Amino acid sequence: MSAGWLLTLFHALLGFAIGLVVYLVARRWLTGTQAMVAGGAGYVVGTLLSVGALMLALSGM
Repeated sequence: MSAGWLLTLFHALLGFAIGLVVYLVARRWLTGTQAMVAGGAGYVVGTLLSVGALMLALSGM
């Protein structure tokens, strides 16, 4: 398994963890569908921030 695949898996899992936390917190105050949408948005934002941080770190090398 190459390093690229490991980095991809790491960022996907990090985004999933962020999305799950957002969903679990949001379902206390929102309906089920709204909480799922918030969790999905959390996944997307978490993954993008993680990939952006990686790109910034690699551009400085």
